[in-house]
Amino acid sequence: MFTNRFLFIRRLPTSIIVWRHNLINPITQISTSHSQELYNWNVAMTQSNKRKTPKNTLALFDKLITQHPDITPDFITYLLALSACIRLGNLDEGKRIHEYIRQRWSTTVEKNEEIKIHTCLVQLYATCGDLKTAEEIFYKEHLNQHAIPVNTLMKGYVINNRADLAVQLAERLPKNERNIVTFVLWANAIAQIGDIQMADRIHRELNTLSSSIRAFFAHDRRLINALIDMDGKCGNVIRMEETFKNMKQPDVISYTAMAKAYIVNNLPVKALAVYDHLKHTNQIGCDEVIYLVASNAAGKLGLLYHARSIHNDIISSGIPYETNEKILNTLMDTYGKCGDLNSAREIFDQLKIKSKPSISSMINIYGINSHALEAVALFYETKNNLSGNIQSILLSVLTACAHGGLIKEAQKIFDDIPNDKRTVKMWNAL
Repeated sequence: MFTNRFLFIRRLPTSIIVWRHNLINPITQISTSHSQELYNWNVAMTQSNKRKTPKNTLALFDKLITQHPDITPDFITYLLALSACIRLGNLDEGKRIHEYIRQRWSTTVEKNEEIKIHTCLVQLYATCGDLKTAEEIFYKEHLNQHAIPVNTLMKGYVINNRADLAVQLAERLPKNERNIVTFVLWANAIAQIGDIQMADRIHRELNTLSSSIRAFFAHDRRLINALIDMDGKCGNVIRMEETFKNMKQPDVISYTAMAKAYIVNNLPVKALAVYDHLKHTNQIGCDEVIYLVASNAAGKLGLLYHARSIHNDIISSGIPYETNEKILNTLMDTYGKCGDLNSAREIFDQLKIKSKPSISSMINIYGINSHALEAVALFYETKNNLSGNIQSILLSVLTACAHGGLIKEAQKIFDDIPNDKRTVKMWNAL
């Protein structure tokens, strides 16, 4: 029932690096803590995390430290509590537990246990956007020579749009410490930057590995998919296609990465070809991303037949798209680019919450299809319900007026914009 593994890093399809906790070995746990009671608490917290109920995990931790002062938590207890904070994205709770750990830190803690605790803290702060504290812990505890802590901070940099720092971290990590996750995150970071020279460099680094390691890496779809995505976003379509052809068993993520890259590189025909292949081989399932990519491609090409076909495919897939704002906005935009204003407006009216991007998109659709009066009407229809920054909506309606020659309407809208909110693009549209 129990396994020896407790803690490891796993990459999910979303590229999020998370801590996963398995049940702990009872013999190891008891001999370490000399406490059957603590072992029972740790098992309960482990089970709670596995059931994806992090709030319950934290409730157990609080109950342990407040109602059982005779039981001293160990590093496993702390890891479980911190992991619950990470899953919740609750930095305040994480800080409280961090302070509790700091006050009770034992000098007898083994080095590998210390590294795990500090790595978990790095992940907590980085995931929650506090990169400064994450870096302070990382460098103070000299974690920069170990792959797992480095990977953890790299992921934090990527999700906080500091891919440049992630690349620097990967390049400084000793070559013999780099693992597959390091290269995956490295590729993710370069994809975010879009630098083709950086992409060339990571390929060179991979080629310097021993033949056995290269062979092992070649079978890892996470890495290959990351390289496909990276090369596509960096504009090296030829190498991206070569990498894809060499894959043993490409999956829907591989095909989707290819299709997205074709869109980025203005090759919508190829993107639709990828979609058609997946459709005819029954590989799409409920992967909404490929539908979004295909719809985008149809819109770029102005192919109304394909737009309707993809829309029907989404309906048939069983995806609850009626409540999915991303899908509805994409379909609305696609129909608009294909000139089907009625379908675009029907989808817009389906939106339960009409967000600023949705309103801006619908106004823009009217504008590019020479229906400036409808664009202005929609602007006034929604204006009173808007607050905060509406610059994108103002720009869309002014541009629509420009397309339709509605000079007076544009001037009236522009005059109502406060001087400090008028942008260069608005002046140009006027």
